[in-house]
Amino acid sequence: MKPDEQKTDQKEMEKRRVTPTALKRAVQTVPNGHAGPGIVSTADNKDRKSLYDSYLGSFPKKSFRILDICWAACQHYSELKRWRRGVAKDGSAPDRAFRAMLVSKMSPSDYRKRPRPRGWK
Repeated sequence: MKPDEQKTDQKEMEKRRVTPTALKRAVQTVPNGHAGPGIVSTADNKDRKSLYDSYLGSFPKKSFRILDICWAACQHYSELKRWRRGVAKDGSAPDRAFRAMLVSKMSPSDYRKRPRPRGWK
């Protein structure tokens, strides 16, 4: 990795408040016995669901909306649905964004300070 790229990555992590350790945990590879290109194994789907459920369980109910999670991760709701179903590949932009958001254990308003616009989907 070139020094300029490393500085850009460090700035991005500081901007998102993601530690390098959390980022490494967020980007996981597909197991060796994966089902094929574009299809994520069921073990990974369970991992995604458990990560998502544990994140939601760590906050009081009705403290934020699902769209706030999508806004904080800079992804649309349709990408969240694809990610949870396992259609989004490991290491893809939605995968990295949602994993970094959910691993951070920060509320969406703390993760991304800018408020979600009304009517955004």
